[in-house]
Amino acid sequence: MSGLRLHRIEHVSASSLNLFAAEPALWVMERLCGRKGKVGPAAHVGTAVEAGVEAALLGKTEGIEAAAALAGARYDQLCDDQDAREKIAPMVRQAYAALSPYGAPDVPEDGRQHRVEIELEGVPVPCIGYTDFVFHAHGTVIDLKTSSTLPSAIKVAHARQGAVYARAFSNYAMLFAYATPKKSAVYILENPADHLAALANIGRRLDKFLSISADPQELAAIVCPDYDSFYWSDPQTRANGLALFGF
Repeated sequence: MSGLRLHRIEHVSASSLNLFAAEPALWVMERLCGRKGKVGPAAHVGTAVEAGVEAALLGKTEGIEAAAALAGARYDQLCDDQDAREKIAPMVRQAYAALSPYGAPDVPEDGRQHRVEIELEGVPVPCIGYTDFVFHAHGTVIDLKTSSTLPSAIKVAHARQGAVYARAFSNYAMLFAYATPKKSAVYILENPADHLAALANIGRRLDKFLSISADPQELAAIVCPDYDSFYWSDPQTRANGLALFGF
C-alpha cells in the first residue's frame, strides 16, 4: 500500500519534499507527529517583503517607500525581532527594482497567487504549489526569495520548487528573483525537467519510507535529528526534538 495514502496524506508540495530530503527527522516530527516550533524571523521577512513588493507592483501604494512601510507593518503583525526588521525596507527596494520591469503581475479571481497542481512520476498523490508572481504578457513566472547574502545561482531546493511551476506553466520561463538588503539578481531556471525528476524521486522515497509503518512513533525511531542544521535553530523546535527523539 502507498505510504502516503496509509498516512492519509492527500498531496505533497515541493517544500515538504525538500524538507524530507534535507532533514527527515524534522519532517517526521512536524508532519506526522504534529510537533511544530516557531517560524523564524527570516521567513517572516520574506512574507513581509513579498507583501510590500506586491503592493508596489499592483499600484496599491503611493511609491516604493510606502510599500516598504506596508511591508514593515506586515512584519510587525508576524514577528517582534527588530534586528531582522531592519532588512525589510532595503529588501523591498531591491526586489522592486528587479521585478518592476515586468509591470503588474496577473491576479487570479480568487487571490493573488496562482494555485498549481501537477503529477509527479510514481508518486500516488498530486503535488501542489502557489506561485509568487505570474506575468502572462511576458510568458514568465517569477518566484521571489529574500536572503542575507546573494547566491550566485538558483539554489537546488528552489530549483525543484520552480520545476513544479514550470510544469504547470509549460510554455513560460521560470525565473527566480533574489533580493538582499544591498543587491538583487534574477536567474532563469535551466533544465526544469531534471529538477522535477529529482523531486519525483524524493516523493517516491518518501512514499516508500511511510509504507514501513502506520505508526508515526515507529517511523520517528528510525531517523535522527541533526541539531547543527539551521532547521533546528528555534528553541521550541529543539525542545520538541528532545522530547520526541530522546536526545
